Amino acid sequence: MWKSVAAAVVCAFWATVAVAQQPDDDGRGRSYPDGHGGTVYFPLGDLSFADAVVSLQIGRPMPVPGARDAEQALHPPDLGVVENPKFVTLGCRGTLTLRYVDNAIVDLDGPDLYVFEFGPAIEPTTVWISADGIEWIDVGQISGDRADIDIAPHIPPGGIYRYVRLRDLATDCGGDRPGADVDAVGAIGSGLRITIDGSVLFGFDQVDLRPEAQGALDAVATQFDSIPGARIVIIGHTDSVGSESYNRDLSMRRAEAVSRYFNAVYALDGYTLEVRGEGEGQRIVSNATEVGRARNRRVEIAVIPPPDAATPPAPADTASAQAALAGNWTGTYRCVRGVSVGRVAWTVTKRPDGAIEIDETWWRGGDTGTVRYAGTFDSDANRLAVVESSGRYKIEAVLYPADGAIAGDLVGHASCDTVSLARQ
Repeated sequence: MWKSVAAAVVCAFWATVAVAQQPDDDGRGRSYPDGHGGTVYFPLGDLSFADAVVSLQIGRPMPVPGARDAEQALHPPDLGVVENPKFVTLGCRGTLTLRYVDNAIVDLDGPDLYVFEFGPAIEPTTVWISADGIEWIDVGQISGDRADIDIAPHIPPGGIYRYVRLRDLATDCGGDRPGADVDAVGAIGSGLRITIDGSVLFGFDQVDLRPEAQGALDAVATQFDSIPGARIVIIGHTDSVGSESYNRDLSMRRAEAVSRYFNAVYALDGYTLEVRGEGEGQRIVSNATEVGRARNRRVEIAVIPPPDAATPPAPADTASAQAALAGNWTGTYRCVRGVSVGRVAWTVTKRPDGAIEIDETWWRGGDTGTVRYAGTFDSDANRLAVVESSGRYKIEAVLYPADGAIAGDLVGHASCDTVSLARQ
């Protein structure tokens, strides 16, 4: 579908093009345990979660100091995956504001936001979203057994949002963790969000693409294949120099220039292109300095899945998938600053009750040892979750079987961070 792009050309622009990571390599989303016995499906998998903390205003009474790290709300959820999930506690009437960097909140069919909250019930919490971090839209509350939000009744059609805000409603203010306990905030309705520095594409106050803009746009276009049938929204932005009407027209004409390039160079059958000019209306930093004005002069591209993308795929045959894991595997741990110095062998057994046991033998330097793991397999997400606990250390691994291989991350290990194995 796509024309060839010289790697050197693409790399030349990499520092000035904020390109989102692609969805999971198998082209599917993932289902995550919700901490209450169910799962939640996200079409873009790990890409779906908030990327940066804007602010945390701790409520009173305040939680214990160890529960005030807002960055614990940025990762994909720990609930149901690790033994001791990490989360941030807001305190009574506390407020947490998060930003999405490489993705954006959009409206797909069904719920669009899900708040992973630790505990037996969802503590009442109000949720807002924003495109610019300045003007906010109240999209409802989560509470009781409901942690999802459908933004459709609250937004204009086609809205694209980069911020989410949660505020605890102070219904449970006792104990050392008063208020909502937030593990993760994910956008079920999520699209890739790609930002290109305006100076890469255009001269100052110009609407014709620079010759060197091709490399940056080609780097972006390689992402389109990851979401077939997507709606591609190209949004121009300016600084505040000049009148508001002039800047809005300039930003629209720049978005149109990018759209013309994509249509001229790429076969976009099945995709829909849309252009918008926001002018100076959605700055990302202050326009008070030249550095700030330069950052605000940009083009953003949102690659939005079809509306039905939030529907989980048909489940795989769990029993068959578990059986396929059974057998012998060999591979390596990546240890000590990324150097593969550890060898590992697994014997995977499926027990009659459906549980998975893994007996491991490892070698590193002159040392060797054995470990037994307990595993669970999520057929919807093609995910094998493996946990081993001992008095000395704890290993938690989330592994993804695919194409006769297993690869995953180790959390909590003293010196190793990943493992990869192939069938013996």
